[in-house]
Amino acid sequence: MDRIEFCFLILHYKDAAMTEQTISSILSLDDLQSYRIVIVDNASPDGSGKCLRNIYKANENICFVETEENQGFSKGNNLGYQFIKDNFVPEFLICANNDVLFVQKEFLNQLKKLYLTVPFYVCGPDIYVPWRDYHANPLDNRSGNHVLSEIEIEIKQLHKLFATCNKFFSLKLFKLYLTQKARNRGFMQKLYKILRRLQNKKDHMYLRENVILSGACLIFDKRFINQADMLFDPETFLYREEHILDVRCHRNHWRTVYDPEMYVYHMHEGNSNLGGLSYKEFCRYLVQKAEYQCAALRIYQKYVEEGKDGYV
Repeated sequence: MDRIEFCFLILHYKDAAMTEQTISSILSLDDLQSYRIVIVDNASPDGSGKCLRNIYKANENICFVETEENQGFSKGNNLGYQFIKDNFVPEFLICANNDVLFVQKEFLNQLKKLYLTVPFYVCGPDIYVPWRDYHANPLDNRSGNHVLSEIEIEIKQLHKLFATCNKFFSLKLFKLYLTQKARNRGFMQKLYKILRRLQNKKDHMYLRENVILSGACLIFDKRFINQADMLFDPETFLYREEHILDVRCHRNHWRTVYDPEMYVYHMHEGNSNLGGLSYKEFCRYLVQKAEYQCAALRIYQKYVEEGKDGYV
């Protein structure tokens, strides 16, 4: 197997242009010499995976893994992770969404510098979301403090949402629908940015250990790769992967670190495509999202209650 310094794992679904931007930003990094980029095409129905293969077929450092159906976030990344473990021995694995841009040229140098002083198992950079003027890391400062009562409250709230969405009409949901339609207009985006600045949150400004990190960009060291069979719990399709990962790290005494000296841009505009939905379509979207969230919360709840013997 090839020993390499850096391996990038990118989960692709549709939007070849966005994934191209992500790959280009990686290829532009300083000190990128011993590396591989593994692209997992998560059964993109638009043929964008094949398009990317053709674009990068001459680059031997870029590999592709294809799924037969959409595996979701966890299983899709786990397939790429297994491919990496079978073929390479990396010092660091950088797992990123296909809409993350590595805009900091010295990103890899800063990563190595951090590891010399704080040898982490899992690390996260500052993740800046430009359109919201928002810093997504740390996701939560309460690493290891997973409260069952709070999980149960969230599940009950989702069940209330199910009931509300099944009504013929809900004034509360209609207000939410109108807010969603307006949120991507220029004046609303400016308002969100003003509100963010008024909140004046500074969690992202300081190096922190043992925090819950955003899954948009995670860095794993070689010890994690040697010891962990999977990146994420395979039962979840979407949501709560980071919280379950934190439970695993906490129980295995694996250090997690947030470093503001490393930064990336997360270009995803959230639910920007929802503005064109009708009220009924919006309710169906909320129900599907709530179903994924509820299923993920139940799995997360099991981790907190019992753990999973033998699974790291």
